[in-house]
Amino acid sequence: MARRMWCCVAVLGAVLAACGGSTKGTSAPATSSTVVTTTTVARTTTSAPVDYGKTYLALAKPLNAAGGAFNAAIGKLGSNPTSASVQTVCTPFADALTTFDSKVLRVNWPASAATDVKALVTADGALVGDLSSAQSQTVLSASSWESALSSDASKSSTAANIVRADLGLGPPRS
Repeated sequence: MARRMWCCVAVLGAVLAACGGSTKGTSAPATSSTVVTTTTVARTTTSAPVDYGKTYLALAKPLNAAGGAFNAAIGKLGSNPTSASVQTVCTPFADALTTFDSKVLRVNWPASAATDVKALVTADGALVGDLSSAQSQTVLSASSWESALSSDASKSSTAANIVRADLGLGPPRS
């Protein structure tokens, strides 16, 4: 490609599996020599509250690592990387985004965050498309591709920040 590709993609997201437990009511028969008595012990079912913020952060951890590796690798490509070398850097990050999105969609998010999580996955999908098309770029299309990548990364980051806010998390650390 004719010029250096600089991409600073910051996408945060994560999910922990919901925790909960229940105990079933039990009955214990008591007997005497002349009378049979049955006692039922009632137990309440309790579930530990789910910390969706921790869930999100746990899912985002591998994605953040992949994003850091992506940024470092892009910076090492030099001023005239080939499309193939850019694709080699983009593919692992695209794969990490896809994995993250798959996992985040499996969580039963609270209503206050569910729509925004879906919007994040949609934004990530556009970014994955950009990352996956790096190898097909030419000298003539590289500038347009970089612009789309930057725009889609910004949309993804904004969507992630909205989800973070929904879950009571502060902005990501810089």
